[in-house]
This record gives sequence, C-alpha cells and structure tokens, in this order.
Amino acid sequence: MASTGQAVHRVMVLVDIEGFGAPDRTLPHQLGTRQGLYTVMAEALQAAGVPWAVCYHEDRGDGAVVLVPPQYPKAPLVEVLPEALVRALRAHNHTSHHSQRARLRLAVHAGEVAFDQHGVTSTSLTTAFRLLEAAPLKKALADSPGLVAMIVSRLIFDDVVHHSAALDPAVFRPVPVNVKEVRDIAWIALPDHPYPSDATVLAHSARHDTFRTVIDGAAGAPERKKPGTWHRKCAFLILALIGALGVGEMVNHNKWKSTLAVLEIGIGPAAVTATFFFAGSLALLAFLAMVKTKGNSGNAGPVIAVGILIGAAVFPIVVSAIAGGSQILRTQMPPVAALVVSTFVISAGFLLALGWLEDRGEIDPVSSGSSAH
Repeated sequence: MASTGQAVHRVMVLVDIEGFGAPDRTLPHQLGTRQGLYTVMAEALQAAGVPWAVCYHEDRGDGAVVLVPPQYPKAPLVEVLPEALVRALRAHNHTSHHSQRARLRLAVHAGEVAFDQHGVTSTSLTTAFRLLEAAPLKKALADSPGLVAMIVSRLIFDDVVHHSAALDPAVFRPVPVNVKEVRDIAWIALPDHPYPSDATVLAHSARHDTFRTVIDGAAGAPERKKPGTWHRKCAFLILALIGALGVGEMVNHNKWKSTLAVLEIGIGPAAVTATFFFAGSLALLAFLAMVKTKGNSGNAGPVIAVGILIGAAVFPIVVSAIAGGSQILRTQMPPVAALVVSTFVISAGFLLALGWLEDRGEIDPVSSGSSAH
C-alpha cells in the first residue's frame, strides 16, 4: 500500500505458530507449515466475510499479520473467524505430516495504523504484537488440548464481545499483559475447548480496582502502596511505647515467670476498663466489616474470629504491660490513667485489624471515602 502520511483505522488479526522452531520441524516441514498457515487464514477470513485479497498482510516467518479494512465489521472476526480457523487447522493437520501440523495463538485488536514504503506501524499495532506474545496466552494454548487460543484487547472485548449476541462473554478470562512497555488487561478464550461460563468473572472484572489489581499482579509492574500501611505504623508505635514500659518493668521485678504474679499488682480498675474497651472495639470492628462489605464477604467473619482469638491471647500481655507501667510510675494506676492507657492499647489493636481488613480488600480504605467504581 502506498504511503499516505495519514493514520487509518484497521482491525488487526495476528497469528503465531506454536513451536515453529521445534527440532523435529525441518526446513521442508516449516515450508509446509507456512503454506498451510496461509491456506487456513484465507479460509477463516472468507468464512468471516472478509476476502483475503482486500486485506493488507505481512509475513512473520512463524506467523502473519493481517489488517482488515474498516468497511468490514469487527464482530465476525471474533464470532466466526476463531472457530473457522479451528476447522481449517483440523483439516490441515489431518492431511499433513506430524511435523507440519500447527496450533495457533490468535490476537485481535483494532486501532489506527500508518503505512510507509517499508510497511506499516503504529502504537496500536505494537500493542497487538504484545498481546500475541503475552505469557498467559502462551500458557493457555500449552494447557489446552485444542488448536487455537485467542486473545482480544480490552477495546475489542468491551466494544464487540460484551455486546455480541453470538458469543458468551463469560467464557472469556481476563489476564494481565505485561510485555515490554505494555501493561494492560486482555481477554483469552479457547474456541474449541472453551472455559466454563462464569458470570462472576465479568462482574468482578468490571470493577476498576479489580483491573488495577490484576495489572499490578503482573511481574515487573510498579508496586502500589497498600492502604493499610499507615495503620500499622501508628499501631506499632503505640505498642512499642507501652510495651517498652511493661516488658522492662516485668523483667526488672522478675514478674515474667507468671502472668498471675504480674496481676498481683493492684490494677483492678485498669484491667476492667481495658476489658470493656477491648470488647467494644471488637464489636465496632465486626459492625464496620459487615457494613463495608454489605454482608456479602465470605472472609469478614473469619477475619473477625481470628481477631478475637489473637486478642484473647494477647490480652494478658497487654494487662501485664499496664501493670509494669504502673510500677514504673511507682504508684497504683488510677482509673483515669487506666482509661487512657487501655484506650491507647485497644486503639493500636483496632488500627492493626482495620489495616489488615483494608489490605485484604474486605473494606474500602478509610481515606478514599465511599467506593464508587
């Protein structure tokens, strides 16, 4: 195609032969495999209503790039072409030497491209190549008994697959694409051995934060600060200050041998106050978890139960720390002081639990306000 200097819209269909350079695929076998590739591509495009002759195409040695003109609709290229490709491949493999048989990775994207005297280029075309090289796509084909694994860009999924009457979007699976400069979400489907239909995948992946989590989970993606970090810093600071007092005094007075011995120091009001504040904080945590998760979280209950168990185990140590602190002050801890210290201790525990829930995604970060996705 002659250079126009202007970007034009094209649908991009890219294919790559799995294991093209395998040791048992000699040069004659490679030539036969390539011939078969172009035959099955032309047949599949024709089945989708696109004549091979109207498309721009480039050879890639072990694959091909096909650019479909904009007058042809996108939908048949994801509704019809993949299954037609499977049928044509099956026929080719049935009549070919085993070293000329092929399985294909297929990528479908759309966007602007620019032609020049050397060929074609654009950011969208580069993205399409990155989709074809995505590790999840390679793994999907390697794990599948089928002949084709297809990946479509987020644009194709949102504009075509999601609205298709011929496809079930719930058999697609969102995957991270982390190839060179591209960090995005794409969707994989297996035309001849589809994934089970799972509507929850669509519901969860429609949320922006879920997309962000999948992308950040890809190797090499920039690490994002967890929302609960500030809770832990505050909690550990509070516990460190109070623990230093209690543990130091426990060791000095040889009270570490027995929690009961520590409790012989008269801190009845402090222990009672701390108990009430501890129980109240747990109740508040349970209420907050249920409200923020709207009662739908399967993990909120276990998290609260674990918090209660940890609190029961740690509580004698907290009381011992208060006891040691009262001895350092060389006075019986009055109710007001017990109230202040126990409030600090329980606040630290509550901050730790709140940060943990936020890290797990059980509740929304307090600093972000109400969730709006």
